Amino acid sequence: MNGFLRLDKTIQLLNGSMIIGLSGWVNAGEASTLSVKYLIDKLSAGRLGEIASEKFYVYQLQRPLVVVRNGLVQDYQPPKNEIFCWEGGEEGKGLILLLGAEPHLDWPGYSQIVLDMAKRLGANRIYTLGGYLVDASLTTEPFVTGSSNNSQALSDFQKFGVEPTDYTGPTSIYSEILWRGKSSGVDVVSLWCAVPFSGQESDLKAVYTLVSKLTQVIGLRLDLEDLKQKAASFRAQIRGEAEERIRQLIGDVDKSRIAKRPSYFI
Repeated sequence: MNGFLRLDKTIQLLNGSMIIGLSGWVNAGEASTLSVKYLIDKLSAGRLGEIASEKFYVYQLQRPLVVVRNGLVQDYQPPKNEIFCWEGGEEGKGLILLLGAEPHLDWPGYSQIVLDMAKRLGANRIYTLGGYLVDASLTTEPFVTGSSNNSQALSDFQKFGVEPTDYTGPTSIYSEILWRGKSSGVDVVSLWCAVPFSGQESDLKAVYTLVSKLTQVIGLRLDLEDLKQKAASFRAQIRGEAEERIRQLIGDVDKSRIAKRPSYFI
């Protein structure tokens, strides 16, 4: 199975963390993937390798991308699971960042690769990031819920304002990693941001909320002012568009009422 983990070089963190962001079921508002992308860009994390994709995906469900120019094939990209590394943390507290797509097949195999990689590279704890849709107003502040396979991590939630999860139902690859991490001796924390439905593909406010909470939990000092401003602008734009749609609907209703009046009112 380790043949599916392909690293360009070997590193060893002393007290590192792994952060995972996947597309798919776990990625409402793109909170999962955009959070990890932001951290990769902000920290200038270098590419470390990949998890080979051929074993874990049904291509009819998630098709590869091809680039053809003037009839000549230029590129072919199956679903990616890329691994990045930031070694700039104090006292070896660097980060391993996994940016990929939730697998369709062999969750146990994929999860074991992730857990083995964490131990091999010196990541003492794995953080999985997710987003889920809620029926809430766009003026409502997003909140973060969490779960873990370590009771000590749960005790830290209250300190950082993370609400412990109560849930029974269908789940994601993150639960597989949580469960297998328990027997593998790897601490796993799963953080999820509630994303109000807005009709938009991404929600930068949710991304900011998730990243700011994650950095607090990890103890990573990072200036998030740029992301905070983008999040505020995003929400203001969405609210403005929603208000404009409401005004248009009210106007359409008023016009309809006028059109249906008897002629003696004219």
